[in-house]
Amino acid sequence: MLHLARSGLILSCAMLSACGGAPSSSTQAHSQVAMDCSPGAAVGSGLKMAAIGDSITQGTSYGGVKPYHAVLGERLKFDEVRNLGVGGAAYVKVTGHTSMTDIYLQMDPDVDVVLVFAGINDLTNPLGEPEDLDPSTVYGALNTVFSGLKAKFPGKAVGVIIPLGYLEAGDTRLGPVMDAVEERAQFHQLPYFDLYRKAPFQPGSVSDREKFMPDGLHPNAEGHLQIAKVLEPFVHDLAASVRQARCAG
Repeated sequence: MLHLARSGLILSCAMLSACGGAPSSSTQAHSQVAMDCSPGAAVGSGLKMAAIGDSITQGTSYGGVKPYHAVLGERLKFDEVRNLGVGGAAYVKVTGHTSMTDIYLQMDPDVDVVLVFAGINDLTNPLGEPEDLDPSTVYGALNTVFSGLKAKFPGKAVGVIIPLGYLEAGDTRLGPVMDAVEERAQFHQLPYFDLYRKAPFQPGSVSDREKFMPDGLHPNAEGHLQIAKVLEPFVHDLAASVRQARCAG
């Protein structure tokens, strides 16, 4: 389901601190891809997608899995998908870990669709106030990242994914951080998908955890597949918005 924010359409080492590292990306050439505007063309044809986030986006748990964005790339026929996930990354810059600001500033501006999937590693960071611009608070970091992505990718599609919860479903820190991600996405008029409240499985469920998220935080291959399936209409609409604008131009 695609939430249109206010007006118009413009993504383990330890439970909450996974292994760090530099973002990985596709090895394909970053040249402009020709757009096939024929009616039968796949929505992702001629488009490049990048996913930024933490270890869930990185997909290195359990010896490596096919992450949700790779599945989406195949299902929607994107020409290229770049994995820019970094274990332990958060919106807020924390010493020794990568932040979403660090990642987006290094991104090649030629991508067409950007997914931002982060927030679970921000539970121990100060929340701050909605108007904050200081990236040392959750609200300040969200404002920095969301405004920065819009400025860096004009005419492209940036989609925010409010992340899954984790095993400790009763953690009172979860709700305020997830609410902050949603509120700031709305404020910056970025479309978002609330995976926290609309997840295809629940980390607190023993049976779901065994099938989809054995460690209570990181989805396994089947978990990523289920996430991709619920995100597919959302990402389809993001790609379609770029395709429509480019073909009309």
